[in-house]
Amino acid sequence: MVEVLALQKKDLPIVVDVHLKAFKGYMNAALGKQYVYAFLQWFLEDARALAFCAHHAGRPVGYLVGAQLGYDADLNKKLLGSGVIAILTHPAIFFHPQFVRNIKSRLNLLLGKKKPQTSIQFKEPEGVGISLVGIAADPHSGIKGVGSALMKAFMAEAKKRGYRYTRLSVYEENKIARGLYEKSGWKCLNKANGVLYYYYFLDEGATNSN
Repeated sequence: MVEVLALQKKDLPIVVDVHLKAFKGYMNAALGKQYVYAFLQWFLEDARALAFCAHHAGRPVGYLVGAQLGYDADLNKKLLGSGVIAILTHPAIFFHPQFVRNIKSRLNLLLGKKKPQTSIQFKEPEGVGISLVGIAADPHSGIKGVGSALMKAFMAEAKKRGYRYTRLSVYEENKIARGLYEKSGWKCLNKANGVLYYYYFLDEGATNSN
């Protein structure tokens, strides 16, 4: 049985390992343990953030973190020092296909520049939204239902806090993650540069149907 609880600082070492295994080959994992630890720790410290840990038999087997939309600049400022150290100690990152794209977007955020126009004309929904920033389950645990349990906890807490909608982004080629989101009722409403943006409306007046 999977139990979802608030993420605690004592869970971070194992959760970092879960992240590295789940995102092997992705840029944020290639930056190393210290960077991933700093990334996850931010969600424990910021009042706008939500952080959950999925446990099985008393051991962390997955996590989910999210934050109110607009969190990006503050998170990137917090991670600037850790990011520089991670890049210097992991020089192979310069050859990672996601490196240039991510560096450009994060520098634009730090400098207050607007994001490039998306390939689909889309207006962000009215009201306050929260972003599902990261979710992972230990791919070696063999435990089923971890992702679904984490998403249910996230959406329930987001609704409890009064958010109107939730949002997440995922690479178009990540079909496994997309399947989880769509099974949970999320709808893809936007696309830009190979990244899909999924939404789920939490208020009673909105609909998640076609």
